[in-house]
Amino acid sequence: MTELPVADQPVTEPVTAVPGPLPVGIPGQGQPPRSRRRRIRTTALIALGVLGLGALGGGGFAVVREMTRPPTTAEVDAAGTAESRLRWRLRSAGEIFPATVPYMNGWVGDKRQAHRIGVASAAGCAQALDREVAEAVAKQGCLTVLRATYADQSGALLMTLGVAVMPDEDKADAAESALQAVRESRGVRPAAFPNTVAERFGDSQRQVLSMQSNHTSYLFLSAEGWADGRPKVKASDRVEDFSFSGEILTAVIGKFARSGAPCGAKEVQC
Repeated sequence: MTELPVADQPVTEPVTAVPGPLPVGIPGQGQPPRSRRRRIRTTALIALGVLGLGALGGGGFAVVREMTRPPTTAEVDAAGTAESRLRWRLRSAGEIFPATVPYMNGWVGDKRQAHRIGVASAAGCAQALDREVAEAVAKQGCLTVLRATYADQSGALLMTLGVAVMPDEDKADAAESALQAVRESRGVRPAAFPNTVAERFGDSQRQVLSMQSNHTSYLFLSAEGWADGRPKVKASDRVEDFSFSGEILTAVIGKFARSGAPCGAKEVQC
């Protein structure tokens, strides 16, 4: 029996691993067969796809949940604060200053209507306010002043109402505190309108000055006088009490009151 050459004899001993990279493409030595590699690759891709979809789905769910959840109390409060501070820009002049305001006649007790004579263009704080008042609000960052002039039903009594726009509530409160000493002698300058009953309403015609706040970012200042152009008289010589102006002031202050449900306002997104 002829023996096979050693080189042709089958390997019966375990193959000892040789240091270094194994030859490429030899089954059983470093890589799985091609078909098996294909199955492993496919399985890995599927696994990665499932993981990716899971992550995407989880992220999408988180986004949807964030977009559909109700706002927190802090978010509602922040939205209300932002809307209140911007209301002077979001509302029209007619919305801020109503065309008519009902009031009670103090002498007879009957109900009457005050009428808006005109709405002035927004003015700088130094132009619309007396110097002492303008300086006090300027220190707190006064932005602008909105003004409108009203007449009582008879047309004999006038009132200019000014809304001083401040940066925030704290600045408005600080300005009001600084003005306590001059609030009855200095304030808003009248807005006169040619060819109306208010055409002669100027600084020297102011008989009563007042100031209020509603703890928002606004100060409300009013000046009352007669339509006939008479200069200021002593308080003891005034027969009229200009009480009609209080109803107008209350109506406009209400336009800037903080809303209890700010998310319901058309300008707010909570």
